[in-house]
Parts: sequence; structure tokens; C-alpha cells
Amino acid sequence: MVEQPKKNYYSPSKSNPPPSKPTVYTSQKLKLLHQRTSLSLAYNKEKACWGYGGETSLYVIVDPTAADKELDGELELGLHLRDGILVDSVEVLAAAVRNDEKDGNNTVAEKNEKDQDVEMEDVEKTNKLQGGVTATATLKPLPNHTVSFYHHDPLSVVLTRPAKLHSVEDDGSAQKGQEYTTTHKRRRYEADAHASRGIRGMTNSLRAASISSSCGELHVRIIPDTTMSAALDELSKEEAMLCWKNDLSTGAGEYRRGSIESKMIEDMIEWRCRSRREARVDLVAKSLAEASSKTKKSDKKGTLCSAMKIVVRFSLRPSMVPPSALSHRIESVAAAATSGTENHSTMENIGGLSFISPPYDTPLPSLPISHRTPHAYTTSGTHGDHQGVRSWLPTLDSASPHHRCSHELTIMVTALQTEGLWVSAAGEDFGCNRSVSHPILGGAEIDILESMKRESVDDEVYRDGIRRVENVMAKAEGCITKAFGERHARFIHDFFYGPNLGGGDTNDEKIQPDIPSSNAIPDSITSSDLGMVDAIDVDLMNQLRQLQPTYVTSIFSSLIWSPCPSRSLGFAVGPFATVYDPEYFHLDADEEDDDEDEQGEDNNSPLSIVETAWKHGEGIRQLYFAPLDDRPWIHANVTDDLVFGKDFPLQSARHRERPELASAALQDHRLIEQAILISTIGVPNRALSLMRDILALPAYRTSSYTQIWIPNAHMSGSDSGGNMVGNMEVGGCNYFLGGAIIDSCLLPPPGMRLPYYSEGRTLQFIQARNAIRGWIRSALPLGSDDDVGQGYLHVLIETFLISLYERGHGAFGEGGGKGSLFYTKRYAIGSGLNSQNLDFLPLLNIEDDEAVSGVVIEEGRNEEHLWRSANNGTETHTSSLDEFIFGQLQAKDLTEAIERHDNVNTRNPTCPLPSMGWMGSHQSATFFSNNSSSSTALGCGALELSHPMGGQMYRAVKTILFNRICESRASVSHYIRVVRAAFTASFLRDSGITQLALNENSESEMNDKEAPTALRPPFVICVEEMLKKQGLTHAIFTRALRVMSGPIHEAYLRGSLVDIGRENRDSRKEKRIVAPEGFPNSYIRGASGLYLRVGAHVEAADGSAQATMTSQSAAAVKGIHLHVVVEPVIPQYASAFGGPVTMRVIENEGQCREFVKTIPEDGSRVEWGPLFLHARPVSTAKQQQSAAGISDTPSTVPINPDSSGTSGARTSAFTNDHLHRGGFQALELIRITNSTPLLWIRVDPHGIYNSRIHIYLQDACMAEQLFHDGDASGQIDAMRALAERPMKIQSQSKLTNVHDVPVRELPVRVLGDCLRGSVALHCDLPHNPLIRSNAALAIAQWQNNHAPESKAAIGGSSWLGLDLLLQYFKERYFNNGVALPVNFRRLVLHKHIVGGSSKDTSDGGYQYLDSLRDREDRKNAIEFADEVEIEEDEEYRVRSSCITAIASIRAQDGMTPPAVLNFMQEVLVSGDAAQGSLLLPQEEDQLKTKQDQALNDELANIRRIIGPNDDDVSNLPYVSLTLVADALLALCHIHVRQQSEYDKEDHPIIPLIESCRSWLDWDLERGRIKTEANKTNFTGFGDACESNIAPCAITALCHMTLMKQITSISNETETQESSGHDSMIGLKQKEQSILEEPTRAQFYADIFDGHPHQSDNTRAAAAQAFVCICLAADRTEESTKEPLGLLTSLEFLLDRILEQSTSPGLRLTLALLMLDACTGRVCSLQRVGSFCGQRSLLSAGSRFMNGPLGSSYGGDNGSALLMIVSDFFYPAANGVNAGARIGLRLLKDTCKDGKYTSQVIVKVATFASRLWRTINGEKMSRFSINQELKKSICVCAHDTHLRCTLVALWQCLWPRHCFHLMRAQLFHAMEGTPQYAALGMDGVLKQTPEEKEATAKEDEILAPLANIVDSELDRQKWR
Repeated sequence: MVEQPKKNYYSPSKSNPPPSKPTVYTSQKLKLLHQRTSLSLAYNKEKACWGYGGETSLYVIVDPTAADKELDGELELGLHLRDGILVDSVEVLAAAVRNDEKDGNNTVAEKNEKDQDVEMEDVEKTNKLQGGVTATATLKPLPNHTVSFYHHDPLSVVLTRPAKLHSVEDDGSAQKGQEYTTTHKRRRYEADAHASRGIRGMTNSLRAASISSSCGELHVRIIPDTTMSAALDELSKEEAMLCWKNDLSTGAGEYRRGSIESKMIEDMIEWRCRSRREARVDLVAKSLAEASSKTKKSDKKGTLCSAMKIVVRFSLRPSMVPPSALSHRIESVAAAATSGTENHSTMENIGGLSFISPPYDTPLPSLPISHRTPHAYTTSGTHGDHQGVRSWLPTLDSASPHHRCSHELTIMVTALQTEGLWVSAAGEDFGCNRSVSHPILGGAEIDILESMKRESVDDEVYRDGIRRVENVMAKAEGCITKAFGERHARFIHDFFYGPNLGGGDTNDEKIQPDIPSSNAIPDSITSSDLGMVDAIDVDLMNQLRQLQPTYVTSIFSSLIWSPCPSRSLGFAVGPFATVYDPEYFHLDADEEDDDEDEQGEDNNSPLSIVETAWKHGEGIRQLYFAPLDDRPWIHANVTDDLVFGKDFPLQSARHRERPELASAALQDHRLIEQAILISTIGVPNRALSLMRDILALPAYRTSSYTQIWIPNAHMSGSDSGGNMVGNMEVGGCNYFLGGAIIDSCLLPPPGMRLPYYSEGRTLQFIQARNAIRGWIRSALPLGSDDDVGQGYLHVLIETFLISLYERGHGAFGEGGGKGSLFYTKRYAIGSGLNSQNLDFLPLLNIEDDEAVSGVVIEEGRNEEHLWRSANNGTETHTSSLDEFIFGQLQAKDLTEAIERHDNVNTRNPTCPLPSMGWMGSHQSATFFSNNSSSSTALGCGALELSHPMGGQMYRAVKTILFNRICESRASVSHYIRVVRAAFTASFLRDSGITQLALNENSESEMNDKEAPTALRPPFVICVEEMLKKQGLTHAIFTRALRVMSGPIHEAYLRGSLVDIGRENRDSRKEKRIVAPEGFPNSYIRGASGLYLRVGAHVEAADGSAQATMTSQSAAAVKGIHLHVVVEPVIPQYASAFGGPVTMRVIENEGQCREFVKTIPEDGSRVEWGPLFLHARPVSTAKQQQSAAGISDTPSTVPINPDSSGTSGARTSAFTNDHLHRGGFQALELIRITNSTPLLWIRVDPHGIYNSRIHIYLQDACMAEQLFHDGDASGQIDAMRALAERPMKIQSQSKLTNVHDVPVRELPVRVLGDCLRGSVALHCDLPHNPLIRSNAALAIAQWQNNHAPESKAAIGGSSWLGLDLLLQYFKERYFNNGVALPVNFRRLVLHKHIVGGSSKDTSDGGYQYLDSLRDREDRKNAIEFADEVEIEEDEEYRVRSSCITAIASIRAQDGMTPPAVLNFMQEVLVSGDAAQGSLLLPQEEDQLKTKQDQALNDELANIRRIIGPNDDDVSNLPYVSLTLVADALLALCHIHVRQQSEYDKEDHPIIPLIESCRSWLDWDLERGRIKTEANKTNFTGFGDACESNIAPCAITALCHMTLMKQITSISNETETQESSGHDSMIGLKQKEQSILEEPTRAQFYADIFDGHPHQSDNTRAAAAQAFVCICLAADRTEESTKEPLGLLTSLEFLLDRILEQSTSPGLRLTLALLMLDACTGRVCSLQRVGSFCGQRSLLSAGSRFMNGPLGSSYGGDNGSALLMIVSDFFYPAANGVNAGARIGLRLLKDTCKDGKYTSQVIVKVATFASRLWRTINGEKMSRFSINQELKKSICVCAHDTHLRCTLVALWQCLWPRHCFHLMRAQLFHAMEGTPQYAALGMDGVLKQTPEEKEATAKEDEILAPLANIVDSELDRQKWR
């Protein structure tokens, strides 16, 4: 055995330089086959800290691509491990046997051999091999090699000073001999030395650090001893294989397993995975043996085989130990390394691992909900982000096929028994959990023994008692060590009582591992098994145990034999309660189980849930934090029998009986369990089942699934008020193999339910997305080392599978099991595979020979969706297909807003996006990836991938659009086959198959074919190609899609994969290649889409514009033809697109035709036509004249001259209810204006382009499309066209009225009918709520485009759109002038129809009770109904949109009409509480009787899957707080001004301010009361849905108070003083009135800093309001004060980012608010308000980027009106923007003209210094730079997203240099003077000339990298 490697606590100056340059093998050149990990955690309640440590063994092959390569000389291997973990030791073992040669210099070898014989005597054994050969079947350390390691994490602290320029005094210490003392000298920061390099130098260093981190942070160096003979005996393949196979079972060089762990593993192998384990072990041993035996016998000294085993031991890095990048500081704090297992921070996040430990002396209710429970959990992240598993485990972390391996994972957690902590982790099943109680003797016991020894010098009896005590303690510790293993036993002893207590140096024993015995260790230790136990004095042991509390160690063990990447590992520790999914284990009465092994104890009943889960580890379960009073009883039945044996029971471990709970406590427990059951039953199971069926796999990826619900878990579904990275579509899925960690705040409050389209759908989809993403990431490797660039393939396949899930389960009542919130019998029948949207499933894996035809069949877009029908949804139910299509439209709106913003501002950027070149990449889903470069190799993992807008977020929404393109161009069926091929190839490769072989029959059949060449099936070709490349890449995916699709789709999949750049030239003609890249590069690597304008004109047969009377003949009608003119629009810096496209023409009488046309690639205009129209015109000239009242036959429609609307008294054809007096619907009226056969046309209806197509048609055609097109996107396009650019009629007719209705009003009348849900014709259906809610927004858009000049306008149709919205709202939701509460429920009655289809959901015997008015009819309907169900009424969606639309209406002068103010006041006063029931008492009794009868039937037939005492979930009340939040947020769009010299209380906005303040106070008080009431319930259930009112109220309150200040006709000086800087910097203000308090920044600062802490959403809103108030204080340039508002707000946000209690998600949101503040749009964007209530990235992102009315069709006045930052339209936002603009002048000033004082310059320089150091990853205190840093945190060291956002902020402020910082350098000459301290120069960085010269060389070194990045940036720009 070699010497143990030194710890990484040495200065490089003391280490000898290497004799030669080693051969470096980065992580990409290592192949990981198997990893065995043992982790230890412990929690100390009194110290409020966690301990963490472990040991892992990696079985690797070095450079597997090189055949017969000898590894000689020095080697350096790169492993992944971030420096939040401290490496204790590294050991390397191999299957190499050295020929011992004794000589005088071989004393070390002799000693090692002697030690090895002693330690391995139980492992070495002789095995008979084939042929009678024997070999030693064990691994040994490398002979005559020295193993050392160097742990350096380049991303923790990026910029470091050269070691030669460092001195101890720079750390605030001084050296005296061997001791270090503290001095008063200012501490120096590493980043200070690089200040002159600017942001470009920082980004270049970040790229270099990212590249280095990808190669590995833990470097293991193997140095041969060349002075000794090292000839190696060649091992045969059989010997090597046996050697490795034995070690995979025993683990040489590792700590001995405990008896409990050994027994658990034996049971799991026996019960679950013996055959799979044997197959995997054989495969791994075979691969290692081949690598061990292929090395030729060599006489070279130090030659090694490429197969190695690396054993790494590690622990948690203490807070006082500097990061690994600061190696020159380690000497001064080396003594602190002994406490390397502790973490003393309340909340610590080290990238992929979070520890939460409540302070011991702090009342729990005063803490945030996430800090009240001790727990720890991991975060998975995404491949390439330098976080995730590498933050807590030494491993090889990538998506490469070389880094997929099998895993053995054991985790032990020790804590007080009353804490109830246990662990759940990744695995192919539930794993195995055991918990045992035991003492931890030490501390007080040691002190007592020492004092007793001193007192018993002469007393022999006393000394004998001491020896008895010592004997008992020693033997007890021996039992504990035997049970847990020496490593964990020593770990918990050192953690709780410190190392080396009791005297003696045990350091050698600590690092020397015990070699495990090959004999099985029994489960329990009896007196016959362990001789030392029989002498234990049980009474004395009990007395000793009473001196300290009882501890419990929970052990978890999991075996993963199917290879997966390390990112699929994860665990969570906490006091969990368990709930199993009852649907998964439910057996109907007619299901029989013939397997005798699956019978219960009575051999008659099936296995219970607990028995099944325990033995087989199968099922679906939910874990959540148990209530506080339950936690002491989690381990109540745990004993120490497994430690001390059943022969020696201890009284302290006896069983405890829990007192009976009170009825109130039982009810609370039942409600908590009900809340999680109704939210999860069947949800993950349906997602997994659908994915299994889509992939045509016989089984799941794992046999179990565990969802762990943790409140406010980081990156687990919460966006923390505005960071898009936290959304589930981006990085908010915290998956692991066989489960996921989800934010429990998303669950409903106990005893309530969530509206499906407010929060319920997000809750369903985050569970489904976690299941799908976890399966994809674990099973699908990438055939490249470029995780960053090629990672879009994972996102693309996930998007595709989740889109299929959404089409099958994406509507209300379709996504869960019976008894859940997501189940209704009516709609569940047609969900999943039974959904009509998934008729193309199931598909065959290998298709038959495809006949080549000229017709492209588009699966998934069947003709039944061409026309609107019941399948498209009903008036109260939205279909899943409509939701899916609308989501795609929102994704297009979001990406277009980002890309359009980029194109407009490229030359003068206002917001630092990566698309603007701030650090390299223009918008691209693959960043820099192409044939010539790799995104990972260019360091994009720490920059582009992590950018908050252009990184993972942009990639997520971009792949949604690209997924639609792939579906349309290749067809869904072929797309599915490509995905199946990828999963099949991965499965085959994991099984050791490298090439497919068809059976003999198939080959003979192929040879018998007449074709001269036998072609292999496309599926086989794709699988073989993926096997060859070992994974999926961009090129392989594209080729597979083309091969699988065949020649039919060739035209749509044509494209070049060759990179095209600015300087590419044709080798023959010497011309630049300018041909378009085509599919898929133009859509993946480009940042633009197709923009197309289409104009249509119908020409009559006679050539006249208007058809004559004789044109009604059939011959004349056939002569009508259509002219279509197409013109591509290419914006600046955009791309040209061309190719085939489909045009769909729909004519009158239902005729539909499709034509394939071509879009020119040169961007020229082209005409498609003429196309002959065969149908009759919709309307004739005679009908038009009659309707207009100008014919001989006057209209018979009576007109009431007394009718009037809210617009004022006028003669109208409509009643007060906006109903036509003649009974005409708007569609009937507008059809009269259409004198052509054309109904509508659509270009690219299948979406083969990422296009935005504007079709110019008359209003009548758009109305037809709105009411009759079955595609939701077509309906939305028509709706937007009617709202923004209506065309009256095509011809030059003088027709102005139709049945006394002005033609110009018809578009909004059509939208009004759509909003009402009115059927336009007798055969039409009302629109579903999704379309109707968008209709409300479109009406507001129309009204803004046709608004009167003044808000005071009355009469005529000035406010027609507003009248329609108000009328609809009042007739639906008002009664006697009071707004009614929302009714979320509708009672539906079902009567079985004989012969009817069970899948018919249109009517099929279903009837809504509210459609019956007569009391007797309602009574009889309930009585005779066979089934009664309660469905969710989706009308609340339309209600919310109506409120937003009404609040968004403005006059042309930008003012809000008074009717809107009155309406909003009425809505806020009435509230939005959910209405309980609309039934009469007798009807309630009838309904309850029906439900009880159904319950009895289910119990009798064993169909009930929930408890028999549970009520029907449909009876639960709804949470309606989101609707209040929407109404409050809508107040931000109101604009009113004071019109005369009144008192400021008379401002018209004051009533709304008072209402908003009341809601804010109510919500804050409600949160306080809830916190006090829930003193034992720390689950966090319902916090997300209950934390929406306060953020929206704060946002609206800040906006309205600013508007009141700015628009009031009061003294401007008084207004400015009310928001002066004295209110911004922390002094407590006197008590203010309800109107004045919100004008103070301190008001919002108190909300942010208040105790207990508010939710992240509320705190983010308070921070946003603080920024707005500070910026508005500087809005006028005439002010004599220096404009410090922006600087003050940035300092406030940076201080809160550095605060320990701030969650990682909130930190990122605050950083984004800093960016918003610098752009000046922090008020108009309303980030927090947009995201706090919308949990979907698409809906929230579209609202955030496009405003409340959504994206526009072209004439975007209505949409842009509310986004314009001008005083005319948005005075509050204009004031904030003006203040930001003035503040930016201060921050960017060159300091040459002496405009600002020295104090201001130093203040800016201090902020810049703190920001620069924070970006670098160094520890910073919150308020003062000179404060003690022991409790400070380095927030950017392990958070790449936060660091990247702050880098973007610096780029926005100082793109080149910070001149204030440069100017402040001159003041350092005064250091030591009173003026120096008075200026505050202690916080300003200082750079010496020597440092400037030394760090400038780094830019020279990184210049080649910067040049490559610039060239790739130029290629992307040119592309």
C-alpha cells in the first residue's frame, strides 16, 4: 500500500515542482463504468448546523478511445467536484501485480506490503479459474507510484492575484513566528488586482474558468517512482475480470460496510435485482478486464493499465476555510480545517446542495416557512451549468455516454430522535430504509471520566468502577462501529464532540480505511456473534445514556444497475411523512392475482401498500414535512436491536405509545393528507404511462416514483417573483432518478382546492414535467462533449413529449386519477391515449415499406379539427388542444419580443441581452455550437447558458417553436420514431450491444426481394447510426429525421449542415457561399423567423369589382378567381426564408382546398394565382342593398328611437343589452358585406415555418375564421386582425350600414358575440373560455385603436368596446349594483342513454343544472339523474380578462374614462371570494344523497381509492385570491390626472389607492395570523396561491402613488420632498397617513426586512417598489440635489442579495430588478406582478414582454399603448424612467468636468468595488465593507445564474471602464489621513502598478480565446 496522499492544505511554494510535465487526461477522456458512494449527514440542533462527508469509488477507464495505449510517466486525471466540498484523501487502485524485487531502498514497499497483508487478510482468496489457473482476486494500490491531488475550482473565485504579490497582511493578519495575529490593516480582495481589465477581462476569465471546470476541478496526479523496478506481470483477461468482479462486490480500499448496510444490500439483491446486478457486474468487469489486459507487457518503469479505481474521501468545506482558488491563503487558516464537517449558516446553498438549519434560540414562527424545519436537499440543474451533482459528489458530470454508469448509493443521517429526520434518494425503486437508535458517547461523558480519574488516585474500588465504565463505553462504541461502519461512526463522533477527544492521536486511524470482510455480516449482533457484548453492564449503559439524548441514524441504500448520468442522483433529508398513491395500488374486485409470492400474510388477500413498497420497492409515493407534533413520533418505534442485539435490550429504547390526538389535531392531519392526495393521485403515473406508450417500451425506467414536497425548495417550481430560470419550463424541475423535489407551496391549502387554470394546471404539469425530464436525462446520452450546445436536444425531446402529454391531459378533468383535483369522469374518458388529439398513437417501432406518393399525410392534424365542433371545447370547457396551440402562440409572442427588441436596439442596446453581443452569442438555441467550435469548449456554460434572458430561458421557448416545425415537416409519427430510435439505441448500448443484427428469416426475406440491393429498415438504420456515435447529436438527429421521414418529406427537411460564414467561398468559383442553411440550422442557430404579408383579392368573372345580378348563374360563378400576393418582410439583421408552403382556401358551402406554393428565398414579391373559386358568393348585391335600406324593398327590422347605451342617448339598432332589435347576430350582419365565395385563407396552417404571417382580408372573412376555424391559432389571428386593422368590405361599395348597424362597428360586435359565448348561427357553437378571454383583450385593443379624443367624450359609439365589456360583466357578475362572488362550480347531471357512446362528451345525456329555471324541473332532473358530477366553471378566466381589458382602455389623450374608475372601485370593494353554492337547500340535500349513494356503491364494489370517510373532492371550496390579485394588478394601467386646483385628497385616483392599501394591509395581516395559527404545520401548503395579493397590491400602490404625485397640481417642491433621499436611507419616518406612507421608500423597505419574513413574491415586489420610488425622486433635472436615486436603489438591492436569509431564487430576482432599474423600465415592465400570479413561463413571459393586452397583429397601438414610457400615456413609468436616465448619467459620468463631488465619486466607486468583488465570488458583508466576514457569504461562487446577471448589470453600466473607480484611485494617496476615512475610501478597491502589470498578461494569454469568440460572434451575426 502506498503512502496516504497529503491533504490539500499546503502552499504551492512549499511543494516540490514536478520533474516533468504530466500527461493530462481531462474528464472527457475518462470513461466511468460504476460508482459506489457512501454519504454521511448529521444535524446538531443546539449548534444549528449540518455535517456532511462521504466516500466514493469510481471505476474508470482512462482514454477508452485509444487502443492498446500504454500509460507511462506522470499522469493527471480530471474529476468534477466544486469546492463547496473539501477533499480529504484520494487513493488509486488497479489490477496490477508487481514482481517484488528486494533491495536496500525498498523499506517503504516492505512496510506497505506488511500493512496490506494485515488489512486484507479477510479479502484475499484463491479462485479456481478455467484451466486450473489461480489468481489473487482483489485490487491493490498502485505499486511504486505516488498519488497526490490538487483541488482547484476556477469558478468559485475567478480572478486571483499572483501568489508572488500576496502577503499575509493582505488578509488582515500578521505572522509572528508560527502564529498569526489579527491586524487592523485593510483586507485586500482578489478582484482588486484585475480592476483595470474591465468587463471584457472578466468575461474572458469566466470563459477560461468554465473551460477549466469542464475539464475537471479535482486533479489526481499519479507519479511513478523511477528509482525502483516496476515491471508488471501481464494479467490474462480471465484473471483481470475475476479481479474486478470480486472488487465490485467487496470494495477494496474502502471503509468497511456496517452490518446494517450489508444486510440491506443483501435483501435488495435477493428480492429485486439479482439478475440485473449480475448482468451489469459482468459487463463492467468485462470492460475493465479488457482495459486491464490489453496493455502489452512492457519493461518501462511506471507503466499502468488504463482501468483504475479511484477512491475519494471528502467533507463539507468549513466557512472559515478559503476557496480552493485561494491556495495562498490556506496557511493562515489551516487550523480551521479540523472542523470540516460543519456548516454553521442558517441556509447554505453550495450550488447543487442546500442545508437549512433553524437557529436554536429563535422562535420558529418568526422564521420564513422554509427555515423552520431542518432539512437538506439536492438540486439537479442542467448539463453544462457547472452546478448540480458536482457540487456535492466527486464524479464525472456530463451527458456524454462515457459518463453513464451504474451506481450504488448509501446515505446515513444521524440526528436526535425527536427531530424525525430520514432520507429518500434516487433509485430504480424505493430503495431500502432502516432506522436504529443509539447513543453517541463523548463530550460530557469524557469530562466526567477525566474528573473521576483525578479523584480516584488511591481508591481501588473507585478505579475499578471507572474501568467498568470505560469498558462499557468502548464496547458500546465497538457495537456502533460494527453496525454503521467505522467511517460513519467516526464521522458522527467528530461532528457532535469534535475530533481527538479523550487524548491520543487518532489521525492515522482516521485516514486508514478498513478492508471489508467477504463474509456476510449478520443483521443483528448477539452474544455469540460478538464476544465483547456479553460483558456489557446493561444497567450501567442505561445510566450513561441518561446523560445525553438518544440519537437515531437513518440509513438509505439504493442500487441502480441501469446506467445513468450522475445528474440523475439526488436526495432529500427531512422529517417526512409518507402518503402512497392509492390509485397505483388499487385492485378492483374482478382483478385476480395468481402469483402466490404476491399474497399477504393470510395467503388470501393481495399485498398491502406497505408490504408491496417494502419488499419490492414499487409504487408511487409522496413525502412532505410532517407537522411539528408528529416529528418526535416518526422514530418512536425505532430500537437499537440492530446495534446491540436482541439479547441485550436497553430500557431507554423501549416502545413508546403516543397519546391519542385531539379531534382538532386529527382533523388538521386529515386535511393535510387530503391536500396532497387530491393534488397527486394519478398525475405522475399518467405522465409516465403516456411516455412509456409513446416510446413503445415494455416497462418504466424505474419501478417506483417519489415526489418530495419541500417548502420554497430552490429551483423546484418557484420563480421567486420574477426570475424566469425558476419556471418549470426552464430550470424549475428538480428531478432525480425515480422522483423529484417540488415546492410544496404550490399545493392547495388544506381543505381547499385550486382553480385549474390559475394554479391547478401548473401543479399538474410540474409533476408531469419532472417525471418526463427525469426519464429523458437519465436514459438519453448526448454523443458529444458539448453539453451546452447539444443540450438543446434534451430540451427538444422533452418539449415534444410534454406536448403530447398536454394534448392528451392538458384540460380540466383529464390529468389525474379518481379522487384528485384533475379528474372528472366526463372528460377523463377521452384523455391520454383515448384523446382524439392523439389518434396517431400507438405506432409501430419498425414500419412497413412505405409507398412513395405525392400526398403528404399530416398525422395529428385530422380533418375533424378543421372546423369547430364539440371536440374543440364548449362554452365552459377548454379543450387540451386549444390550450396547447395557444401556448405555442404565446411562445412565438415571447421569442419575437426578445428577437425584435434585439434587432431594433443592436446598434444602441438598452438592455444587456446576449443577443446584443454583451458576452458573445446572438440568440441561438445552441449558442456557439457548430462544426468548427463547441459551446462548452468556448466557456458558454458560465455565460450564455446562464444568462437570465438569453440562456436556458430562450432555449426553452425556442425549442417549443422548433418542435412545432419538426412535427409539421416530418410528421408526428416519424418524429416519434426518431425519439424511439434514440431511446432504443441508448438501451442497447447500456446492455453492451454495439451493433444490430437481424435474424436469419429477416435477412433471407430481404435477399429474396426483387430489388437488387436489400435495404435495411429506416428504424434499424437510425438505431445503428446512434449506436455507432454512442449518442444523439445535432447532425445525427437531423439525418435520422430525414431517413425516417422518407422522400415524401424531403422537400421540407432539406438543408445544409455545413457552417456558413462571412468568409466562406466556393472552391471552384471563388465566390462567397450565400445559400441559406435551411432545415434545421436556420431555425436552431438563427434568431429570426419568417415574416410574411399576404394580400387576397377576389375578382368577379366579368372583371368588375362587384358581381352583377347575372353572375349568380353557375357558369358565371365558376369564373370567379382569387388573387393572392405574397411579400416576405426581412427586418434589419434578420434572415430570409423560403421554400414550399401550404395555402388553405376555404370557400362558401364548406369547400376546403390546399395548395402547395413556394416562398421565394430572395425575399421578392410573388403572386400565387389566379385560383378559381367554385362556390357561390356569400352575399349578393341585392341582399346588401336590402340590408342597407337603399333598395326598393325596405328592411323590415324595427328601429326603436328611444334605445340608448352607456355611450349616451342615440338612435341605435341595439337594445341596452347590446342585442340587435331584429334578432341578428353580428356574424350574420357582417356576412352580408361579403360578396365573394371566399370565407378565409390560411398560409402555413401546419406551422412548418417559425412564421408571423399577416393576411389582409376583409372583416367578413376574419369573422368567418373566428367562428368556424377549428384551430385556436387561426381564431386568435382573426381576433387580432379584427381588433387592429379592420377592413370594411372589399369592393368600392357605398354600403355603410347593415340593418342600421354601421359597418365600422361590425368587427367589435363580432368580438362581443365571441365574448358572450353567443352562437352566431344555428349550427355554430359558443367559443370556449380560452378564446373568449382573449376576445375581451381584443375588444380593449379595438377600443384603444378607435378611442375618442378625450375621456369625457359621450354619445355615438365613442366607447362601444368599453360598453360591450361593461355590459357583459354586469349581466354575468353584477346583481343590484354589487359584484357577485365567483362561482367556480357547475352541477352536471348525467343520464345514461341506451346505445349511446360512453366517449361522447358533447351532450351524451349530460345536462347542466343551471340551464333549468323551474324549481320542479331542477328537482326532477336531480332525482332521475344516474350520475351527478360537479365540474369547474371556467368563466373566472373570462372575468379576469374582462377586468384587465376594462382597466387598459384609454382615450386618445391617454386618460382613463371615469366609467373605468367607478368599475374598478366596485370590483375591489366587493372582493372576489369564491361562492360556495348556487343550489337551494332542498337541492343540496338531494345532491348529498346522490353522492352518498355513489360512495356506498364504490365501497361495495371495492372501487373507492380514497378513504371511506373522505368527502367528494368536488365539494371543497376554491381559492379565489388570484382573481383579486389580477384586479389589483390591473390598476397599474389606469391613468388619471387632477384637472383643477383642488386639494391633493381630491385626486381621482385616491379611492383606488385607499382600496389597494386596504387589500395590502389585509393580506399582510392575514399572513401574520396564519403564521401564528400554524405553529405546528410547517408544510407550506398553499403559500404560493396565498402570496399573490400583497405583491400585486404593492405594485399597484407604488404605481398609483407615483402617478398621484406626478399628476397632482400641487407644489412641485412639496411633491419632490415627499420622496426625497432622506426617506430612502433607513431613518424611521414619523407615522404617515394612508396616502403618504406609500410615497416613502422606507415603507417598502420595512416590508422587505420585516419579521417574520414575507414570501419571496412579496419581498420582490417591495424591492421593486423601493426602486421605483428612489428613481422617481430624481425625475426632474432642475433639482439641486445630486441624483442618487438609482445608486441608492442599486445599493439596497445588492445589500439584500448579500443577506444570508435571502433565498437563491430571490437573489436572482433582485439582480434582475437591478437590470430593470438601469433600463428605466422597472415600472412599466412590472416584473413581479407579471410572474407572481402566473406560474407558466409562456403566459407570464408574454404578459411581461408584450403588456396586458398581449402581442399585436401589426397595428400595435392598443398593445404598445400600455408599454410606452411617456408622460402622455404612462406618467408614473415616465417619472421612473426619467430618474433612471438621470441616475445613469451619474454612474456613467467620465468625472472630467467636476460635476459631482468627491463624496459622490467615492460612493459610486464603493458600490462598483462591492459589485466587482461579488461577481468574482468573494465573501462580502451586507452594509459595510469593513464588517466582519465570518458570517458573510460568497453568493456568486456557486450560483452561475446570479453571477451572469450581475455581469450583465456591469456591462450595462460600464461597458468599458468605471470612471468613478479610476478617479477614486487618486484618493488612495491620502491613505492614513482623516480625509481618507471621511471620504469612505476603505471600501474602494485598490490596484497597485505591479498588480496591473501582472494581470494584464492574463488578457494576453486569453487573447486567442477572445478571437475565436469574436469570430463565432461574427458568424452568428452574419447568419
